[in-house]
Amino acid sequence: MSLGIVVGVGAVTTLAVFTDTVSMTTGTIQAANLDIRLSGQDAWSATSFAAPAMIPGESVAVTVPVQRAVGSTAFTYGATGSVTTSNAFSTNVRLKVYAGSATSGTACPTTTQLAGGTAGTALGTTPTALFGSRTTLATPAAIPTVAQVDNLCLLVTLPTTTPTTAAALSTTLTFAFNATTPGA
Repeated sequence: MSLGIVVGVGAVTTLAVFTDTVSMTTGTIQAANLDIRLSGQDAWSATSFAAPAMIPGESVAVTVPVQRAVGSTAFTYGATGSVTTSNAFSTNVRLKVYAGSATSGTACPTTTQLAGGTAGTALGTTPTALFGSRTTLATPAAIPTVAQVDNLCLLVTLPTTTPTTAAALSTTLTFAFNATTPGA
């Protein structure tokens, strides 16, 4: 009988349970902006990088200011090069790429060569990889409030061994600079 009384009291008793809910929101979550530029532009025509009457043995150099634009995330970059026309002139032209600015209209600093080796790279109508994963614009990771610049010097030479069949011919050089976020 005492067992029945204890069970009966337990069935009549109610237990109180408290609950609470809290919510959370975040700040804006947005994809980074990746913006590589040349001389502050999305497409740059380096008209000063020309040689209208190049003869064998001559060179022409230009400074290419590769930029991480204001507000851009950090990146590494590489470059390819090609010629628009395949002829006896374009197949003889040789390209070298150096870190730094042109020291004159015909020379580059030779301390850090990025592409071309001793003889220079011959470019064809299909893009040729010049260098990849240059990391100078990958740090700092913070978004910049001013453009960050990495100057490159491009040097084009017409070797003394260029045949006379190249006379009066021409081509245009085309370069593509490709940026990639670190870790990609």
